[in-house]
Amino acid sequence: TRRDYQHLIDTLIVQTAVRRGEQAPRGATPLGDLSAADVTAADIHGFIRDLYGRCRFSQSRVKQTWQVLSATFSSLQAAELRDTDPCELARRRWRGLLKAPGKTQTEQEVMEPLTVGEMFKIADAAPERFRVMFRLIAATGMRIGEALAVQRQDVNPLKGTVTLRRALTRVSSTKTPGLIRGMKLETPKSGKSRTITLAPDVMADLEQVMANDPASPDTWLFRRASDGQPYTYQDAYDGFKQACERIGLEGRGLHDLRRGLATALFQQGLDAKSVGLILGHSDSSVASVTMKYVQ
Repeated sequence: TRRDYQHLIDTLIVQTAVRRGEQAPRGATPLGDLSAADVTAADIHGFIRDLYGRCRFSQSRVKQTWQVLSATFSSLQAAELRDTDPCELARRRWRGLLKAPGKTQTEQEVMEPLTVGEMFKIADAAPERFRVMFRLIAATGMRIGEALAVQRQDVNPLKGTVTLRRALTRVSSTKTPGLIRGMKLETPKSGKSRTITLAPDVMADLEQVMANDPASPDTWLFRRASDGQPYTYQDAYDGFKQACERIGLEGRGLHDLRRGLATALFQQGLDAKSVGLILGHSDSSVASVTMKYVQ
């Protein structure tokens, strides 16, 4: 419906980007003013071009916007509410804007998901302080902000579970009150907590972390030895980069652990709704983007 489509544009794309400190897309092609049935490939191209250029959205955010739009119009076409998919028609023109320096368009577009073996190989090659964290992310698909925010009280060895109640998010303004090393403690991105059952070996890793560094229940599980503060996104990114360099993997990011697990779950036969629940997606259509790629 028009209302749902307006919500997609205003909330999922615009407001989310603004919360992350990016500029509001003033002057961008107003897709929200159009009926979903009337959107053309030229409209999609203009909207993405303006987000990337005039509004200076980050490259990763533009890619996420493309995924949301592509999944939306693909669903509309499948439901026979549109004859064509404007995203598919605009794909070739738009992707040229995202071509990374030094890479061909083919190299930019084709990035195979990490296998389960590769994910745990990265974790094993990581600096010791990040080894268990990366294994946890690879095994559960939790977001990096969720992993950084895990406290000892969130881990239940008797039940073999970890509960994700909070997430640490990066904040661009240093004037924001209550910051923890430039991060703010918030509810998870999905808006609610979730409990994940861990494999025995992963739970054993967490128990070993707590045994080696006894502390109160409200202490961060992954913390700096110097002051007890949690690691930052940059700390984790640097550790991941070191691990990839050690095993000869290039062009990978920490989020590839989450994407790799999603791919493995789809390959095992799980549907988008089940994978979305595991990964903490508020909408299964987000997971459908990965499923479409695997298929």
